[in-house]
Amino acid sequence: FPVTIPHVNPFSADWNLRTNQVATLYLSAGGNTLLKNPTNQVPGGTYILMVETLSGNVQLFFDTAYRFPDNAPPTLSPGASALDIFTFISDGRFMYGTASQNYSWV
Repeated sequence: FPVTIPHVNPFSADWNLRTNQVATLYLSAGGNTLLKNPTNQVPGGTYILMVETLSGNVQLFFDTAYRFPDNAPPTLSPGASALDIFTFISDGRFMYGTASQNYSWV
């Protein structure tokens, strides 16, 4: 089962890849959250992040280790109760990601 990523404060979240290869981040309205650079990347490692928005109007920003096609991080699905799934492959330095978005989790 995915482990919940704790918020360090309402505006940032840490992801320890050693213990959380599959993790869930819950976001609620009224703020922007920075997903900080992950710790303990392993070259060739595959990691999955599920982002569940409890209400609309939230944004997730990715720190410098996260890379997406065309250098364009995806925008979270806008509705309440949306689920976006990010899959990453690590080279030990960067996390190369793709997104599957706008699932409903209710």
